[in-house]
Amino acid sequence: MSRRLAVSLGVLALAAPAAAATPPADLVLKNAVVHTVDAKRPRAEAVAVRASRIVAVGANAEVLALVGPKTRVLDLAGRTVVPGFDDSHAHFAGIGFARLDVDLVGTRSYAEVVERVAKAVRTRRPGEWIRGRGWHEEKWSAPTSGTVRGFPTHAALSAISPENPVVLERADGHAVLANARAMASRGITRRTAVPEGGEIIHDANGEPTGVFVDNAEGLVTPAERTEPEVRRALGLAMDECLAKGVTSLTDAGAPVGMIALYKEAAATGKLRTRLYVMASGLETMRAIGRPEVGLGGGMLTVRTVKLYADGALGSRGAALLEPYADDADNLGLIRTPSEDMLEAARFALAHGFQVGTHAIGDRARGLSPSTPRRRTHASASSTRRSSPPPTSRASDGSASSPPCRGSTAPPTGPGPPGASATPAWPRAVTSGGSCSTPGPASSTAPTRRSRTSRRSRTSTRR
Repeated sequence: MSRRLAVSLGVLALAAPAAAATPPADLVLKNAVVHTVDAKRPRAEAVAVRASRIVAVGANAEVLALVGPKTRVLDLAGRTVVPGFDDSHAHFAGIGFARLDVDLVGTRSYAEVVERVAKAVRTRRPGEWIRGRGWHEEKWSAPTSGTVRGFPTHAALSAISPENPVVLERADGHAVLANARAMASRGITRRTAVPEGGEIIHDANGEPTGVFVDNAEGLVTPAERTEPEVRRALGLAMDECLAKGVTSLTDAGAPVGMIALYKEAAATGKLRTRLYVMASGLETMRAIGRPEVGLGGGMLTVRTVKLYADGALGSRGAALLEPYADDADNLGLIRTPSEDMLEAARFALAHGFQVGTHAIGDRARGLSPSTPRRRTHASASSTRRSSPPPTSRASDGSASSPPCRGSTAPPTGPGPPGASATPAWPRAVTSGGSCSTPGPASSTAPTRRSRTSRRSRTSTRR
């Protein structure tokens, strides 16, 4: 048994010894070092559980009074017990999918990425899609030849997988690298139109390098996963979370089909990780209609909608007020026009949902749905130069993000503490580390165009 046990039933609550008429516990942990997270009594020896709720925490003698003929008693012999960990931002199904796909986390070079994919190719049938995730070019210690703006190209990957379409997600999930077979299967050419809020990176000859950023990722989406595969991934995700002591988790964006599987698992008592779920976008929110709270005995709540204002810094899609230090013509991407975000926010406010907005860059956090400038921000294109950058850090120019505006009062509707709302626009929970109630854009926010002509671009964002 592990030397540390995470109690999966929430924060430990100290309880008085049970009266004689109190029903016996279902489970008792004794002879433990229990960390209570209570400053008045930081340590205890035993924990009692009944009907998936902690009913007593205290000395062995106190808690053992709750032992009955059917009580399961575990003698932990001095092992540590802590409250279960809560992951405040994760993608639950993705945890399981990572166990099914090629694991690229920790790779030290592009050559190692290719080597791991080559092993997978040897076990797959021709034509079968191969997925992977976790590559991070800035963490590679060995240099990569032939890069375009610091990103690898598909050449080496395509050479070892000529008969299998391969799509590899970057560690942040905001860019993918696809091989030639995957691009051919989706009809990708040098003339493929780039979707709003996305980018296809091209080389100096105008050919796609295999890197697709943000909204362009959908152009090379692999074949849809089968339902058995999805169900297996959910089981693996629960196993992984509980093995690490993560007993509750905020799933930051789930489509309606995934939410249906969560509800099924909750209803049948098979959901072993407590989930707080964000519906993925307006259409998923509309399909649900209203928040659903405390399903499956409190194991599942769907009460927030996840929106995307921009991309991520590493893949240079975060929307900035000033250009990237290593990409002078690039201000990042606006993934969702502010008009669409306003529509989603209004629906959320009317139907009791909270709004969680992915807004990494300062320009994304300053978008305004109430000023004509929002249209400029939503449609402004940016250009990438083809020379490889040494880093991908954002410029630390003097422009600052607009101040947060709106009510700071406690929320009156359903939602996590700290997410308040104004009558016009719900105050958003942002993954960028600051509040993001959209207000008028800063007067210093540039609407910068490329210094190169549209004809001479090697990559385009539209």
